Amino acid sequence: MAVGVWLTAQAVNTVSLSSVQGHPADEVEIAVNLSNTDEVTALEILVPLGDMLRYVDASAVLNADRSNGHTLTASAKDGNLSICVYSLSLASIKGTDGEMCRFKVKLGKEPADYDLVPEVVMSDKSGNSLDCSVSKGVVTLLSPKIEIITPTLAYGRVPIRSSYTKTLTIRNTGNESLEISDIDFDADDLSASPATCSIAAGTAKDITVTYSPMQRGNVTKNVTITSNAINPKAGKAVVTAQPYSVNELHVQRAEGISDEEVTVVLKMNNMEPIAGAQCSFKMPKELVYVEGSASAGAMCVNTGHVALGSLQGDVLTLMLYSATNNVIPEGDGELMTFRVRLNGKSGWYNIKPTDVVLGNITMENMVSATSGEYVVIKSPAYSASTTLDMGETPVTEKKACTYSIYNNGSTDLVISKVAFLSEGYSVEDDFPITIESRKTKSINVSYTPSIEGDHRTTMQVYTNDPVNRMFSVDVSVKVYEPNEIVASGTNTKNGYQFTFSLDNYTDIVAVQMNLHWLPGMSTSTAQLVPTDRLKNHSYLVTDLGNGTYQVLIYSMSNSPIVGNEGALFTLDYTATEGTEYRDTELQVTDIVLSDAKGKNYASVGNVSITAAFSTMLGDVNGDGVVNITDAIGLVNYILGKSTFEVNELAADVNEDGAVNITDAIAIVNLILTQK
Repeated sequence: MAVGVWLTAQAVNTVSLSSVQGHPADEVEIAVNLSNTDEVTALEILVPLGDMLRYVDASAVLNADRSNGHTLTASAKDGNLSICVYSLSLASIKGTDGEMCRFKVKLGKEPADYDLVPEVVMSDKSGNSLDCSVSKGVVTLLSPKIEIITPTLAYGRVPIRSSYTKTLTIRNTGNESLEISDIDFDADDLSASPATCSIAAGTAKDITVTYSPMQRGNVTKNVTITSNAINPKAGKAVVTAQPYSVNELHVQRAEGISDEEVTVVLKMNNMEPIAGAQCSFKMPKELVYVEGSASAGAMCVNTGHVALGSLQGDVLTLMLYSATNNVIPEGDGELMTFRVRLNGKSGWYNIKPTDVVLGNITMENMVSATSGEYVVIKSPAYSASTTLDMGETPVTEKKACTYSIYNNGSTDLVISKVAFLSEGYSVEDDFPITIESRKTKSINVSYTPSIEGDHRTTMQVYTNDPVNRMFSVDVSVKVYEPNEIVASGTNTKNGYQFTFSLDNYTDIVAVQMNLHWLPGMSTSTAQLVPTDRLKNHSYLVTDLGNGTYQVLIYSMSNSPIVGNEGALFTLDYTATEGTEYRDTELQVTDIVLSDAKGKNYASVGNVSITAAFSTMLGDVNGDGVVNITDAIGLVNYILGKSTFEVNELAADVNEDGAVNITDAIAIVNLILTQK
């Protein structure tokens, strides 16, 4: 408890400085206050003023109300103010709270808050040091301050007679409003918007500076900003630019179809009178310069300018000049032209001018910009097979087929002619043949054979395709001599009869074939009946088993079969009881038609024929003829006394859907009519 009482009894002594504000160069007065519980005899106060506060000589004064015969001295050195308050009689300062003294400082230029934190030494009449706390004072220096964020406005290379803008950014780094009263330039082609404005403390403002040059050259211009800033000299900026006059040469796009000529136009846009021009082009091989085609353009009317073109290798050089050194006035139009022949397939071919000169009257090159362009070629594109297989054809017939051509290009494909390297081939179409872009057309190719064998030739198709002026096609065709076995048949009383005919172009001396039918159907050499075509030939039918028979026709004297068409022989098959052969096939295979040298000339190696009963009206008993036995047999059938199976389709002679006595009478009438 004793310790606690002692702590609360400690003296409280405080020196505090007042806070003030002012503008640059103002003198402001700062009060020094003393609050004390001890008997204070003397004070020494050290106040750091810094660079922006300067002590006003002899301005420090002592407050008489607290002085008890005390003396005050004050002096400033190295930015520090030292104040001493003392009494030679060792008297104590009057009172316990209030202003002790005051002093003045003159303000500098840099706006800011400046803290005044004093250092204090305090003593009593015995010379003992007393504890003391301090409270700082603040001096606020009020002023706007200008800072140019963009001190250089670089417009770069710009054409004259146009307007360009940049942003001038001004910041107020002070603590009062910055008032911009004017933004001035030392050139008439510069202006600011806005030219006056207020910028709050700690903020920035963007000013639009417009540049409208009228003369070419390198430019450096000053920007002067008038304001209430404490640092007016900082309110400056510089404008740099390289304005130039527009004198441009531009190639215009040209477009055409392969094999044609097109005109390439060189256009000039100039702000200065131009006396002469020159440029070069590295020409693609697809663009062929037309000798002597360089010509002065419409801008040169009445100026006396002439154009020349010179081709060295693949470099085309163009020159434009006036013998009297006339100039082409300011304008925008056609300066020169030249022609090229399009000698290539579809594509975009770039031509870019190099070494460009647009000279004024003093021979100064005034060119400011150039650009190239494309010459666009449209061409057809032939697309088709390199082979044409015409297939097989008999030597007796003309063979025809089609050959398709697709135009994969961007313009019409024209087929001017088609030629063959061998005789007998032809195209049936009229020339020229035009095929539109992305379309297909077929030409009709024919071949008139003269001899059998495998034939080949080359078809040459002539087109306007720059890549395929002549397109070669390998044509093939197989020609054979037509020799063919034809079989037909009809039912007989006891089976079936086949007739074998031969249509032959070649002299055939021997025939061989295998016949395959039902095992229940049998035949033999005795059942083969030859025609007069085989009067010089022998024949043999051999049973190979399981329903297969081999027919062999030959001549020991190698004599050819008589004639070139018609039946060779008939061959009867006998059906064993219970064999149903209706609508079954007889297959004829391994056909050999041999000439005198043993070469097989069979055009077809296999044939087949379906055996089907033929229905003859009135042939009731199915013996292949209509006679009185059919009438009698039908009467017996009606009476239920028939001894054979009646074919009801044949018996219904009047085709009324019923078999009765009227059909028997119709058979008699049919017999009488036939006779």
